[in-house]
Amino acid sequence: MQRLIAGIAAAFFACVGLCADVPSHDDLVEMLAKVIPPGTVTDEHVVRADIFDVKTMKYRELSKELQLTDAQHTLARVSVRDVPQLEIGIDRGSGTIGVEIVDARTQANLLSVGKRDSQGRLDSLRYTVVDDAGNPQLEVIDYEMDGQADVRMHFGSPSFAEVWHADRWLRVERKGDARGVYLNGQFRRVQREGGRLRVETP
Repeated sequence: MQRLIAGIAAAFFACVGLCADVPSHDDLVEMLAKVIPPGTVTDEHVVRADIFDVKTMKYRELSKELQLTDAQHTLARVSVRDVPQLEIGIDRGSGTIGVEIVDARTQANLLSVGKRDSQGRLDSLRYTVVDDAGNPQLEVIDYEMDGQADVRMHFGSPSFAEVWHADRWLRVERKGDARGVYLNGQFRRVQREGGRLRVETP
């Protein structure tokens, strides 16, 4: 379960990192699996039903400092025994719910949709392009599900992130301890607000 939770956390930390030297997805998962604190996952259950295996658990969100927070999710993952590389999940958090298709070999989130508010419509879309071994090559996030992607994470050598801003893709750069983009020659920080990445306005 450590690797499963590390895969969930990797999606968050890759976006938080947003820098040119971000590790590969697999490196990030392996690193997080070693340092996730005890008590992150509780109430684990596995049910075998016909051709399906159903895993359920509760897990707590981690802060950027890898400390446990009070925010808790309930997760269910379903797999078909003769297609073990794919899992379908439902993740219910406080005020959030999401449905996902995951590559069980790497825990890469192949496709997920979710919502953060009480309205009926979905408001986030994420998909990942993987190679034949299931290793992520490109991750794309559309926050509002309005048809315009907002973030692209490129895994490889080099790994880097881009954000959509001012009708163009801008590559995230590091400037000292800050991460941001250059727009018309000016450096603007990229910050996480409400679970989404935003380019600061002047």
